Amino acid sequence: MTVPMSEEITVHATTGTVEVKGADFDSLLRIGSTLVAYQWRDLEGSVAQYLIQRASAEPLLDVLAFRHSVETWPTSGTSLSGHFSQVVSLLAPGRYRLAVSDAWQDVEYVALDPTDCGERAFKHFYAGCGALVATQSSTTIRASLVRDYVNQIEAGHRPLVITIAAFEGWSEFILDGHHKVLAYLQLRLPIPRLSIVRLGAPVLRTEALSAVPLFHPLRCHLEENKDVPES
Repeated sequence: MTVPMSEEITVHATTGTVEVKGADFDSLLRIGSTLVAYQWRDLEGSVAQYLIQRASAEPLLDVLAFRHSVETWPTSGTSLSGHFSQVVSLLAPGRYRLAVSDAWQDVEYVALDPTDCGERAFKHFYAGCGALVATQSSTTIRASLVRDYVNQIEAGHRPLVITIAAFEGWSEFILDGHHKVLAYLQLRLPIPRLSIVRLGAPVLRTEALSAVPLFHPLRCHLEENKDVPES
């Protein structure tokens, strides 16, 4: 049996490079300038719900309001920015177009599958016909919740998915609704979503190279386009 022991210390200036930040809600491990791992608590799904809870002064109320907004359609006379105000509050400064419409039912769904390699955040796929790119690990997808949404949709309910994309971008990143997307795809139905499009989005610049593996194709692409000015 292990004898419990503990000690609190203060480490002053050293050449050490192992650093951990955060608390119970989210935390990260970094070695030097390299992000090794980042964890946040899963709120039944989405990066949008995580960010709302993270930034809000009243996280429970705002998360509940957000969930209501994606489960109900905007009423006549209600602005999209007002109906989806919790999501709008998360956006970086810039011009955006908000639209509620259907994504085609044969759209490609690009799953986020964690692996042991450092390239887990970089996916290879051809998005010429459009793609919905997951921002939530496939390991957190719950079959029971997908089935719940299948049942709701079959009963006539049409919960919304939220995506964000750059203007003329080929892919849309899913901010909320991974389980809903899978339910709609399973039923082969069009996917109703709030599409957030950033107009005049800055191009990827060379500073993005620091996060890209040395021999990854994206690094070559960025290097080839490094002189393209920002919009």
